[in-house]
Amino acid sequence: MPHAHPAPDDIAPALTALRQALQAAGAPPRCRHTGPTAFRATFLLHDAAFGFAPDLRSLSADEAGAALVQTLAQQRIPVEVTVDADQMTDPLATFWLRRPADAHHLAAVILGHLPEPYAAAHHLRCALSAAGLPQLPVSVCKVPACPTVPAGPYPAGPCVELGDIEATLAFDLLDLLDPSEGAMPDCDDWEQLPRLTKFLTVALQETTGVSLDITAEPSCCACDRPNRFRLGRLTPGSARTLAHDVQTAVDRRQA
Repeated sequence: MPHAHPAPDDIAPALTALRQALQAAGAPPRCRHTGPTAFRATFLLHDAAFGFAPDLRSLSADEAGAALVQTLAQQRIPVEVTVDADQMTDPLATFWLRRPADAHHLAAVILGHLPEPYAAAHHLRCALSAAGLPQLPVSVCKVPACPTVPAGPYPAGPCVELGDIEATLAFDLLDLLDPSEGAMPDCDDWEQLPRLTKFLTVALQETTGVSLDITAEPSCCACDRPNRFRLGRLTPGSARTLAHDVQTAVDRRQA
């Protein structure tokens, strides 16, 4: 019996799952299917995506490709790998997968081996998405060590950055976490932003125990951008605390 080609409905979710897993690992890919059964994903070989593999940066391009094939074979994922020989300081890899199931399996393996703070950022991203707030750009950044500047609330090293959020969405988040905070304030009045910034900072800390360094950014008439807040950075532990509180609030609202 000839092998059945996967339906397009099988291909799209598989590519989405692989793309989201690599994005969670800080290695945003270019993914597409190249035929009825073949997938191709090209991305930077980020340490967070393949922390379970050997130290690829110490290997040649051919050795790195062979090591990845062998490592993924141990996970029962058949894959062909090519690594750009000209970019071993920041290597670019292309994976060839033959079945949607292999793409789903690879995505699960990557997510299951995410190191901190990528795992914490992923949990927070999922919780915010469940809360209807996927617009908040959660990412991982590194705080450089500086002997002449105090570390402040963020120790040197990787941390979770929350990015910018529209003022109305920030108070939607607060309302989700603590519905007793009352009516939505007027978020369009830029003169109220300093007061709202202080209120939001205190309310979120009292609600979750997480301290955020929130700053306000007034609206921009030229680009039609509304008032927004920059929520700042969190340690991985604080990011997990906020993720837990958001997911608990979502479950409570849906009960």
